[in-house]
Amino acid sequence: MENLVPSSLIETLKKQKYHLIGRHSAVKRCRWLHETLVHDRPCYKQKFYGIKTRQCI
Repeated sequence: MENLVPSSLIETLKKQKYHLIGRHSAVKRCRWLHETLVHDRPCYKQKFYGIKTRQCI
């Protein structure tokens, strides 16, 4: 089965730090997810609203 996304678009998405999910979707993680996991610095959503950073992408 072939990808639904052209290979040229896949390369562009990868350069922009998107992660491919399955054969048809791509997501880009929030910068703050990395900050929370690596440096233990939460984003404003977690500080003020209690939303865990790992819940948003």
